[in-house]
Amino acid sequence: EKGKNMGIRGCARQMIVLSGKHDNMFETAYFIVKADACGAKKSDLVFEANRIIQESCFAAKPAHKISRRTCFLLGCAVGAAIVGVIWTVLAIVL
Repeated sequence: EKGKNMGIRGCARQMIVLSGKHDNMFETAYFIVKADACGAKKSDLVFEANRIIQESCFAAKPAHKISRRTCFLLGCAVGAAIVGVIWTVLAIVL
């Protein structure tokens, strides 16, 4: 059957294995290192693997933060609109 004997081939290749002990989505992540990356430091490879996981579509994206200035201006606009509506209602009623 197709795909029955699938596995990682080329056992002589270097791999980085990251354990997902503190992650709810990943148990283990495997990265196969390219042959031309043999001069890279181990810490650089692990850093790059962590970066890839953080940027993956599975990683939680941080919520877009609204600046304090935008919140202040939005609050002023909403407050002015409320005061305008109250003045209009009072002008019609009285």
